[in-house]
Amino acid sequence: MMEQEIMEALNDPSNIIICGGTRCGKTTQVPQFLYETGYGSSKSHVHSGIIGVTQPRRVAVLATAKRVAYELGLHLGKQVGFQVRYDKMIGDNCSIKFMTDGILLRVQVVMFYITIFFSLVHFRSSIKFIVV
Repeated sequence: MMEQEIMEALNDPSNIIICGGTRCGKTTQVPQFLYETGYGSSKSHVHSGIIGVTQPRRVAVLATAKRVAYELGLHLGKQVGFQVRYDKMIGDNCSIKFMTDGILLRVQVVMFYITIFFSLVHFRSSIKFIVV
């Protein structure tokens, strides 16, 4: 899928599944598309909320958060944040939050997120199925 097709699919209120090969940009590029079109902005009435991205492993959370912040030219811990067990860097104006599956389950209000991306769904995790 190209960026325009992804954005058009997100306008439909149903869930979408994006399939692609390893390192094709599902986890790093799609959240950037959303951010650049106004998702995750507290100023938007239509797309307010945080873009949430889960990863099964702590190392992957840190690596993808750093990469997305770098590619967007933003500071890690401000607009792009992360949270893993015992460590988090999330600013008051966080738009994209990378986290482990377990962190998402601990969030009291999942509806706080406008979009949630589950990366590596083939890693069987009951947490992903509970949230969905």
